[in-house]
Order: sequence, then structure tokens, then C-alpha cells
Amino acid sequence: METKKCPKCGAEIPVEMSFCLHCMERTDGVLEIKKKAAPNRKLTAAVIIIFVLMTAVTILLIWQFIGRDDSEKNISSSTSVSDAPQKTSDISESETVNDNNNNNSTSNFEELFTERLNGWGASHVLTDTLSFSENGCTFTSNVGTDKVNCTVSANADMTDFKLIIEPATEYTSYSTAIYIPDIVNEITYFVLDYRMSSSIRTDIGLMFENFESDGSFAENELHCDISTQAHNGGSYPITVNCRVD
Repeated sequence: METKKCPKCGAEIPVEMSFCLHCMERTDGVLEIKKKAAPNRKLTAAVIIIFVLMTAVTILLIWQFIGRDDSEKNISSSTSVSDAPQKTSDISESETVNDNNNNNSTSNFEELFTERLNGWGASHVLTDTLSFSENGCTFTSNVGTDKVNCTVSANADMTDFKLIIEPATEYTSYSTAIYIPDIVNEITYFVLDYRMSSSIRTDIGLMFENFESDGSFAENELHCDISTQAHNGGSYPITVNCRVD
């Protein structure tokens, strides 16, 4: 049997032995035991957490995208459905506004005319004869012991008017130079919110004193044109057109 010496104690031992039977020293060199690398638990946990988070974020983004797409479809659908009724509503609303404007024009004329008349004091207008229709009115005015019938028509903005003064009867007789300037001044204020100066009222009176059939009068933004037929004791109709610019 072949033998070999122990490198430590020198004892004879069989060649096939890898350690000495006497001193238990290894005879074939140092045995390298390779340790199996243990997995890094922290790194593994971090990878798992990152993977879970990425998965959750991806799912959340998909849900948001789907929800927003459905929401946009619903909004688009509801808008399309509501467009047609809205247009019809707009037309109806426009017609209502126009109707209201027409009603308001009459209401405004009556309200403003009445308000200014009530604040005037001693007016020639007999309020118990006052009647409104659209942008105008009719009334009887006293001229001394006699009366005249008056008709007023104005535009919607109440910036101009036409006044017709007619005798109540064919026997009506009054001083046009005295009463016509006063009546015109009142209506100018009731409709145009403008008070004539004493100067322009005097000029209107002179027109009738001089038996003139027409005349034009102006001051500041007020312009008035007055016409009448040949005088016969003040019995003929008188037409007054006034405006403010």
C-alpha cells in the first residue's frame, strides 16, 4: 500500500487519505468552502415595492383616462341634445323682450307724462279728461272760460312730439297769444322734460299776435315748428312739432 507522510506530524498515512489519522491535519491542502451568496433582502423588498407602485400608478392612469373619455362623451351628448331647445328658447325670449319693450314704451310715456304733470302745479290740462294710447294721449285744456281739445303723439324715445290743439266747439274763442305758449311749454316739459324760457314763449305769443300762420323757434337743444290757419278769434286748429337734439 502506498503511503505518504503527514506534512504536520510526519506520520505515514495511506496516499488516498486526505487527512492524517494521527493529528487529523489535512494532507491535500486547504479546503476552500465557497459560501453561497445570500440574497439581499432589502434590495429584493425595494424592487417589489417599486413594482407594486408602478403597477398601481399604471392602473390609476388607465382608470382616469377611461373616466375622462366617458365624461367628455356625456358632455358632448348633453350639449348636442340641449342645442335645439336652447335656440327655440332664445327666439321666444327675444320675442318676449320685444313685446315687453312695446309695452314699456306705452307704460313709460304714461308714467313719465303723469309724473311730470303731477309735479307741475297749476296746469291747463284737465286731468279727468286725460286718456293714454300707445305713445300719446288726449285731453281737454282750459283756455280762460273756454276749452280746447289736445292730442299728443310722441316717438318711443320721447325726444319729439306732435301736438294738435283744436277748439272744443265752433264757438270757442280765446287768446292764442296768451294760452298757446303756456300749453306748448307744459307739453314740452311733460314729454321732452324741457322747460321753455320766457323768451321763446314770448316769441310764440308774438306769432299769434301778428296773425302769422307758421313759425320756427329754437333755443339750446329744443326746436319747435308751429303752424295754424288764418285766425278767426283763435278758433282754428294749431299744430306744434317739437324735438330735442
